[in-house]
Amino acid sequence: MPTFRNAFFYICIFHLISNCVEFSLNLLWTGPATFLNLDNSVTNSFIGSRIAQIALVFWITSIYSQLQIAINRLIAIAFPMLYGRIFVGRKLLYFMSLFWVLTLCHAALFSWGKLLIKANIFISSLCWDVIR
Repeated sequence: MPTFRNAFFYICIFHLISNCVEFSLNLLWTGPATFLNLDNSVTNSFIGSRIAQIALVFWITSIYSQLQIAINRLIAIAFPMLYGRIFVGRKLLYFMSLFWVLTLCHAALFSWGKLLIKANIFISSLCWDVIR
């Protein structure tokens, strides 16, 4: 349908895909790992760490796509005459690609050494004592 072939639609699809992947990972990995009370040997294994990294990438993508939607709507409302020139063709592709690059850079910070994602990051803290 031609009415859905605009920048806002593509950015919303981008957001939808990131949310669906994040939801699927939570449904298929995080939820069962929590309910089955899997120990650290499973959740901190190579596979568990990679799943956590993928989940982090799509979670950050979801956040950045909300920022994209906000920028898109701001320009559509505040600068309607510029909107048609900013969010078309390659410019839209560059705009969306910029956020993918930002997402990967943001997620890469958590992928090395001591910053590697751990599922039990606050188990021995005051926060955990309050939650229990």
